[in-house]
Amino acid sequence: MQEVLDALEAPPIDPEARIALQRYYVRCEMLRKVDKRYSEDGRSRITLLVRTIIESEGNENALVEPVLVAVNSVLRPGWTGKGLAFIEAFDGFPFVTTLETMRGLNLFKEENLGQYLGMVLHNRLLSLLGPPEALSAEKPKRKPARPLRRAA
Repeated sequence: MQEVLDALEAPPIDPEARIALQRYYVRCEMLRKVDKRYSEDGRSRITLLVRTIIESEGNENALVEPVLVAVNSVLRPGWTGKGLAFIEAFDGFPFVTTLETMRGLNLFKEENLGQYLGMVLHNRLLSLLGPPEALSAEKPKRKPARPLRRAA
């Protein structure tokens, strides 16, 4: 994990954030082993997740567990496939200030902050990028039926 963070020149992160990143990495790797249609490897997922946060304007120091949970929840191919427009959608969104406001309201449990922040991000991306395009599920090709032989 540290190798990926170093390559991205990410700032130091707290233990909860590191555990979240490790959890996402392992989940991706397990899914790839179980389902051959799942092509994303853990390193790519973590790289995209961290880059989305630290490369968006004003969020360089927002690598904390609730933000990682929230951003991970909106990493959908229909949005991430839009490239730089996806990362730019986070520009000016004040992760840290939003978290402080959420905490100050005393309406959310600490362990649920990432989930609710993810809902906010989802709505923001819907308004900026539109709905994520559904990936067309490839249906397995059917073998052509063999013609029936007629008895002579």
